[in-house]
Amino acid sequence: MKNTIFITMFLLATVFAVYAQDCATGYCPETLTVDHNQGDVSPVSVNITYGVVETTLSGATACWITQNLGATAQASSEADASVAARGWFWQFNRRQGYYHDGTTRTPSVLDWITSIDENSDWLAENDPCALLLGGNWHIPTATEYGNVVTAGAWATYTNAYNSVLKMHGAGRLNSSEGMLYGEGARGMYWSSNQIDTGTGSYLTFNSFAVAVAGKEKANAYSVRCIRTY
Repeated sequence: MKNTIFITMFLLATVFAVYAQDCATGYCPETLTVDHNQGDVSPVSVNITYGVVETTLSGATACWITQNLGATAQASSEADASVAARGWFWQFNRRQGYYHDGTTRTPSVLDWITSIDENSDWLAENDPCALLLGGNWHIPTATEYGNVVTAGAWATYTNAYNSVLKMHGAGRLNSSEGMLYGEGARGMYWSSNQIDTGTGSYLTFNSFAVAVAGKEKANAYSVRCIRTY
């Protein structure tokens, strides 16, 4: 009986310690496995295991996924233009993600928005990181991306890839017709902040420059996710 009580107490203490570590001290799991179901957020149904890293690059201890949201594989280089590493694209403050295989976009052209003009940052109820990963996951703020660039001394997309975040040139879907451009040559990642009613703040980089800048909200860019405590 005493042995049973001791084992039970030990197991409870172990569970509590792991839970406390996960919730209170910034502990990040090595991976995060998610079943994405096709709908108004995920463009296709797929099971993805994301790599996860803990870093202070954003200015505070946080977890980051090391793949683009929707990517089935981590990029193999800064110029990786593969469908597996590309992941999905989002228009600013819109729930619906888009998958592009190099020829066809899913969902189709009927679902595309050519202009967004609204006075809003990215709302929590539309944030694909929160919707698809749950918990405290969210799209990084412009300040968090600015801190990453400064702390990592990023000058080109090589620095972005060589960092623990493994960011790369996935390209974009342009605002006018949602076609894929710049894959392998340029990385563009939305932040959660707007600049004005028609312009969103984003992280952009290529082979010769890195910046946190602004672009039309109807463009669809990659999304990375961060979890803070």
